[in-house]
Amino acid sequence: MGENSPETLSSWFTRRADEEKEILSSFEQNEGGIETLQDLAREANQLLQPNPSEWARFLSHVFLEGGRMQILFGIYGLGRSAASLDDLFGERLGGISRELKDRTIADELANVVGWWVLDDLSRIGYLEAWAVRGENIWKRRLSAISTIRFNKEGHSLPAESFRVLRHLMTCSEPELIEATSKAIRHVQDVEQVERFLAWWAPRMDRELLEKSVQSLGAESRERLLALA
Repeated sequence: MGENSPETLSSWFTRRADEEKEILSSFEQNEGGIETLQDLAREANQLLQPNPSEWARFLSHVFLEGGRMQILFGIYGLGRSAASLDDLFGERLGGISRELKDRTIADELANVVGWWVLDDLSRIGYLEAWAVRGENIWKRRLSAISTIRFNKEGHSLPAESFRVLRHLMTCSEPELIEATSKAIRHVQDVEQVERFLAWWAPRMDRELLEKSVQSLGAESRERLLALA
């Protein structure tokens, strides 16, 4: 493994980003560039071989001092290897996510967080805490989107998903409605989804309910919407 400080990774990225500036210029206008950042993260892993702890330290560094491209570069560099990190990463995430101001960054970081929690489900407590006491809307959104990882690629953890999502079921903010309903639609156990929504239907925002039932059959949708 390498010995890469945040400054080492930042310097490497700055040089390579300058070489790819024509492609990455579209990123600043939200028109593209994500795939290039992913490619650069893969290249950094191959050449510098930073370990997950080094990527985590880099992320802490750039969330305070770096730009949007460096943050996403760090997220893509860490990726699913976050699962190997210990609970100190959760404390670091708590600080990082206080600085969230961007939907794309929140959602991409959620994918990393999902892998980390999935490796040790006792860490769900972090997601619950962020859903309840998140300092900003993006931290709360992070908690919802992170649960999508629980129900992908052969995993099916409806109870664990609902432990987190229950704290967001009375939300009314569009960013949280979109994230929470998306996470619910990813839960594969239809019976548990219907039971969960039946309890919440009279208590939740109508738009959240309508978006949450979109993946259900017509009869179930009609029955749940009638409960609102």
